[in-house]
Order: sequence, then C-alpha cells, then structure tokens
Amino acid sequence: MWAERFRFGRLLSSTLLVMLVAVAAANLKIVPTDSPVYGFIYTYVVPLALPFFLFSADLKHIFKETGRISILFLAGAIGVVLGAVLAVLIANVGENEFGWAATYSASYIGGTINFVSMSETLKLPEDEIATAIAVDTVLGMGLISFLIFAPALSFLADRFPPEGAPSVPVPETRQQREAGNAGRLAAQSLAAIFVAVLIYFGARWVSALFHQESNLLIIITGFTLLFANALPRAAQFLRPALPIGLAGMLAFFFVIGASADLQAIAKDGSAFVMFLAIIILTHVVTILFAAKVLGFRLSEAIIASSACAIGPTVAAGIAGSKGWVSLITPGILLGVLGYAVANFVGLALFNILQVTL
Repeated sequence: MWAERFRFGRLLSSTLLVMLVAVAAANLKIVPTDSPVYGFIYTYVVPLALPFFLFSADLKHIFKETGRISILFLAGAIGVVLGAVLAVLIANVGENEFGWAATYSASYIGGTINFVSMSETLKLPEDEIATAIAVDTVLGMGLISFLIFAPALSFLADRFPPEGAPSVPVPETRQQREAGNAGRLAAQSLAAIFVAVLIYFGARWVSALFHQESNLLIIITGFTLLFANALPRAAQFLRPALPIGLAGMLAFFFVIGASADLQAIAKDGSAFVMFLAIIILTHVVTILFAAKVLGFRLSEAIIASSACAIGPTVAAGIAGSKGWVSLITPGILLGVLGYAVANFVGLALFNILQVTL
C-alpha cells in the first residue's frame, strides 16, 4: 500500500498504521466508535474481500499447513486457560472472577460471540460486562498490533526458521504498476469483482438454505477453493486483483481500531486490564515457546495465535496483508474451530475453578 513505500510504513505495515490512525481518530472524536457503516463493512466488505486472497490457494498445501498449525492453535488455547488461572490468582476483578476467567477464555479461544454467550450464561453483571468489553476491544487490538509488527522485531524473528518469499507478490510500487498493462489489469479487476460477488451471493444462498448463516466465511472459503483448484487458469488470471481484497481488509482493520474506547478503560477498567493482560501474555508466551521448540516459522505462530485469540477474519486479514496466502485458509478453519469449542472450554474451566479455588 501507499504508506509502505516509506521506511516507517514498511516497518509498521499498512494494517497497523490504519488501526493506529483509527484509534486516534475515534478517541479524538473525529470518527464515531460505533456506526452503521462499520456494520456494513463486517457484513459485506469483509466476506467480499475474502475470495481475492484465495484465488491462488493450493488445496494440497492448505491441508498440510492446517495440520501443522493446529498444534500451535492447541498450544495457544492451553496458554489462554493457563493465563486465566494465573489471572484469578494474581488480579482482582471482584466476586465474579471465576466467571470472567471462563468468559475471557471462551473469547480468546473463540471470539466475540463466545464472550457474549458465556457472559449471558453465567449471568455476569451488566456494568461489569460494559467495562470488560471495552478492555477486551483495546487489549485485543494491542494483540493484533503485536502480531502484525512481530516479523519486524529482529530479536524475535531471528529465533525462528526463515520465512520464504510471500506466496503472492502484491503490485504496490509505481514501477510495478507501470510495468503492467492498465487495460489488462482493469479487466482482471472487474472479472475478480464479478467472481467474488457470485461467490458471496452463492454462499449467502447456501447458508440461508441450510440455516448456517454463522458459517458464511467458511462457505465462501469452500466455494473459492473449489473455483481456484477446479479452474486454475481462470483463478490465475484473477490474482493481480489482490489489492482490491487488501483494501477491503484495511477497512476492516480501521473498524477494529475505531471501536477502541480508551476513555471507558481509563474510567474504571484497570483491574480488568491487568486480568486480561495476564491471559494474553500467557497465551503469547506459550504459543511462541511451542513454535520455537517444535521448529515452526514465526508466520505460523502468528496466524495460529490470531485464529485462536482473535478469530478467523483477523487471521485471514493478517495472512493476506503479509502475503502468507497458504496460511489464509488454515487460519479461517482453525478460527471457526475455536468458535465451536470455546464455550465448552470456558464452562469446564468455570466448574474446575469453583471446585478447586
């Protein structure tokens, strides 16, 4: 992207820069922290952007990568649970600490939907829920920022096997754009948009038909993988349109940044900050330690962490923005797996804490 032509942009990456700008703009009241436009981006822009990242997907490589990083996903989930136990022992969020350990565990193995369902199941107080959500948003964004920035940290990256070249080079520089044929690129972009729209509405129809609306992303992923592997020449023609997908994901990361309400945390969220920070830190240390010991690349640890702790959409966004195309589908599949198992893990942890502490 434009910012990555400069040294600071290459260091931070466009996704992180967009998030930081959004945080500043939202907390300076330049843009709202909540808006119908943000809902439009979640509902339409993100699902439509996803196929652009998958036109180059190779199913053989995907199955191999999913099996590999599922080990790291499991390590990350264990780190979340261990962190929740440590948070109960160290931090003090009041009489509902077991409930918050369970709720945050479900959230950081699954996602927001697991946070909501667990907090309702355990009947946690509404005033605490409001504070906990604000803390979750800001610290979750902090984790995303770290995962995006981690490859630029030489003291960290040098401890892992070297990364290969990005699977899909993104034509972002002036020289690259001038070297291409503008008419051909326009045709490729229009064709890619057309195919993405067809996939989106087809997936919408199938998800509604089988009452699987919550699995829309995985249906879109399946349709795109089928297209890319059944018609590889057609998919190859569409690959140069990847920057359109990147633009959609940047809009998604802007929404994440804009939803971070720093004032709500400053008011009465310090205990929750410490509580959740312990969980996140333990998760990160556990997954990086497992990756180092087992010989995984840093990129695999990053995508496993984002799939576990944040969710499939962010995992896909980070993988796509970094050019780690082979990790996009594994990130989505493991993120969806997290949604499925997170509540069971949270409830089990809640019952164990009640018995043992």
